[in-house]
Amino acid sequence: MIAVVGFSARSAGSSDADEFWRIVASAMPQFGPTPHDRWRAESVLSNERGRPFTSYTNTMAALEDPYGWDRAAFGIPVARARAMDPQQRLTLTLARETFDRAGRTSAAVAGRGIATIIGVSSNDYRLVTSAPVIARMTTDGSFGVADPTLQERVMASASSAIQRISAYSMAGVLPNIIPAVVQQHFDLNGPSFAVDSACSSGLTAIHLACTMIESGEIDECLAGGVYVALSPDVLIAFAQIGALSPSGRCQPFTTEADGFTLGEGAPCCC
Repeated sequence: MIAVVGFSARSAGSSDADEFWRIVASAMPQFGPTPHDRWRAESVLSNERGRPFTSYTNTMAALEDPYGWDRAAFGIPVARARAMDPQQRLTLTLARETFDRAGRTSAAVAGRGIATIIGVSSNDYRLVTSAPVIARMTTDGSFGVADPTLQERVMASASSAIQRISAYSMAGVLPNIIPAVVQQHFDLNGPSFAVDSACSSGLTAIHLACTMIESGEIDECLAGGVYVALSPDVLIAFAQIGALSPSGRCQPFTTEADGFTLGEGAPCCC
């Protein structure tokens, strides 16, 4: 028998697991325009289907303020916090909430062989942090014809808006580091890894946790998933194959179904 003793969650419209359940139980859709803190809608949206680098919809179910985070509560320096993927920050926060709801303090879990398995299917923050590098390659001739004047302007704009790549940047954007930061912060000594099975990544993580517990490989596990969209490239790619709902609603198994809509969120349980 496997017991789930703690859980936490974030979703569009909810700040904890209880609010998430209320939304589910009341069937309240949370779809809306992509927030301005992600990307400029006017640069992405187009009424012309198939137009390169655009989408015919800019609707999603978005989390509120993905960059907001109390780094001091985790004792993480400013420079490192800035380099951390918001998915890392969110997972670390939910791990603490999960242990709290299970009635387990940091001291109680430290040193134990607790595994951490997190489903992660994207790392948009890598695109954000490497934007100045891509901008330079776009204008220095690496991808085509060089334009020194444009390069200077683009680099100046990117450098003023985006944090420079630092010693923390590599660890800040790798998907496998998301479960690792949980292990490090809580001093957990079990296996730690990320899994990617696209939309089912979180469920896959929980399935693996159950399988490893049943086999006796581990006794305890913190498992879940996380997805935060910080770049429109996935939206654009799905639009190019016509997979996104023009109406901006997910209506599976109905005659009104016309595609799916991107949704952010993160569940966690132990």
